[in-house]
Amino acid sequence: MANKNFSVDKRAIEKTLKDLARGYEQAARKHPIRVPVQAEAAVGLPDGEGGVLEEDLHLAKLLLWLNDMAASGYVDVSRFAPDEGLTEEEAEVLALALEQAGFIKALRTFGGGTPIMLSNEGRVEVRRLRRLQQDGAARLRYTIDALIKWLFVVPPDQAPVEPVRFLTTPLAYFAGAPLSAEDLDRALGHLVQRQLVECIDSTPPTVVLTSDGADRVLSGGSVTSLPHSSRSGDSYTFNNSSNIVAGSQQHFVQNNTSGLDAAALSEFAAAVKQFAPVLGLNADQQTELIEDAEVLSDETTGESVEPGRIRAAYDRVRARLDGVTTVTAGLTTLIAQGEAAYHSVFGG
Repeated sequence: MANKNFSVDKRAIEKTLKDLARGYEQAARKHPIRVPVQAEAAVGLPDGEGGVLEEDLHLAKLLLWLNDMAASGYVDVSRFAPDEGLTEEEAEVLALALEQAGFIKALRTFGGGTPIMLSNEGRVEVRRLRRLQQDGAARLRYTIDALIKWLFVVPPDQAPVEPVRFLTTPLAYFAGAPLSAEDLDRALGHLVQRQLVECIDSTPPTVVLTSDGADRVLSGGSVTSLPHSSRSGDSYTFNNSSNIVAGSQQHFVQNNTSGLDAAALSEFAAAVKQFAPVLGLNADQQTELIEDAEVLSDETTGESVEPGRIRAAYDRVRARLDGVTTVTAGLTTLIAQGEAAYHSVFGG
């Protein structure tokens, strides 16, 4: 039976509800409600097999930075912005791109800020980036394409420019790591060999795109996808020669007093001897480089010119130059000259 004397204290209930509301508000201010956001699909970024992430400086660096901060758990993306010269809004956009690709987990807070951390997919992607940093072929492919595009865009009216300036640009990063001077040298030599870039004899040395190089950039394709010559044998340049045997023989020695024209490689050997003292080598290294250059000079100017011996002599000189750790514009130009000379003599 109901108690007729029982009554509801509405004032007490209202007071209790108000106290609860104030408690929730205080708790929310101290501990903002966070809603995890899950990415449904990868958008605009690579899967584990490759893509463009390694070619985007800030995306790759943000992912690697998060990996370094893994012990801290969730980290607000705004902490990444100052060191990279980015605004907080720009950093938020980077985080959104990585989140949509599934590489990070993000928390949304009512109080502002975007705490993020690596997902399992992101950890796998970091491993891929680290491996790419050590992949010389992948680095070279990227450097070749980035360099030729930079030469097309940066100099006014495609005027000659010092190639070393490339290393100071955001393009000079691959998989979040800076490119080396050796990467630049090899890329420049490749472009000169393919006659897409021309070296200018100036002070300091400069380079400029050829018309073929500009056309290649406008085509939108990768330089490294250019087809190689389909000729099966070596291509030689002969002047006023007779009784010549040419083709794709595996073992072939041409003995001819007016045979293979190796003048370009002879000039290259002379340039190496001239520049050796200013390449920053120690005494022993300088002596060895000059001696190898003299061998190349002898092989290219003798009465009996043998392509195999010239190739071997050139390879020794090139290996010495590749081992120079102090990179200068003079070294870059010297290597490019060697590549061009080798191409002019043997083709390819």
